[in-house]
Amino acid sequence: MSRADRDLAAASLMADALFTAPPVDGPWLVVDDPTAAVTTVLEQRGQPFARWDRFAGGLSSDPSPEPPAGPFGAVAMRMNRAREVLEYALHAAAARVAPGAPLYLYGANDEGARSAGKRLAPLFAEAETVETRRHCRLWRAIRTEEPARGALADHRREVTLPLPGGAVTLVSYPGVFAKGRLDDGSRLLLTALADAPLGTVRRALDFGCGLGVLALGVRQRFAEVTLHALDADAVAVAAARENLPGASVAVGDRWGALAWLDTRAGGYDLIVSNPPLHRGVTLELGLLSDFVEGAARELTPGGALILVTQQHRAAHRVVEEHLGTPQLLAEDGRFRVWLARK
Repeated sequence: MSRADRDLAAASLMADALFTAPPVDGPWLVVDDPTAAVTTVLEQRGQPFARWDRFAGGLSSDPSPEPPAGPFGAVAMRMNRAREVLEYALHAAAARVAPGAPLYLYGANDEGARSAGKRLAPLFAEAETVETRRHCRLWRAIRTEEPARGALADHRREVTLPLPGGAVTLVSYPGVFAKGRLDDGSRLLLTALADAPLGTVRRALDFGCGLGVLALGVRQRFAEVTLHALDADAVAVAAARENLPGASVAVGDRWGALAWLDTRAGGYDLIVSNPPLHRGVTLELGLLSDFVEGAARELTPGGALILVTQQHRAAHRVVEEHLGTPQLLAEDGRFRVWLARK
């Protein structure tokens, strides 16, 4: 099942349940509804609601790191398979409803929905399956009196990472930094970046920036660089803004989101990225092609793209199609770092 099919199948469970759900005391909080199926039904039924979308993409509204203040009478939440992302969403939602308010959590079985009821305590109790269909499941649970850590700042932590230009201490939030360490692909790119054959770099972009680690690697080498950064995760952007003082950072998952940054000075001399182009172990060549094509548009003449991909013979061909023959800067048996010039 594709991601889009999974989203639609899961959302249909929640949307159908709204027709028989008991009345609630206050507006609904709709968390991560990429299909807009849930909000469409609420609109049709004249029920007030507010959205909270952490991630850009699909039919998401303006992404934000925290939900609206509320209070709300009920929560409809699209399950995220990442444990930390779900845990933060549950705390943020729980802080905005009163004890006794219902939570509806829906998702696909291969995302962990089959056993998700166990993850709702202690913030929510009496978890029960409302319906299952098309390998998806809808849970209902009731808000307890357990205190919730509802502000993003309540989940703030710091992590120290060794970078080629020296160790840095970074701010992190739930779901932004996998396993509390630098991933192997980014580590390989940073090592290659330190010695890459680059000329003057005045403006640089970190596409899919996460905490801003690659952007910091650029700044360590080019101290006076003007930095821009982009990520689809509003919580990651909140962290990157703390970690990259003076940089312009925006939420977005496509090149069009650069409109939110200050682009008056023209294109970029350097774009670095560990782009989210993989589903499992499979490299999505269509996504890679779209990414490189966009980078080619945004680079200045002679500007460089440095990106890391999993090893795949076709990656070289895709990069070459848009930017000419790339140079292989580094490989470690799992990942390859490429440099291509406009």
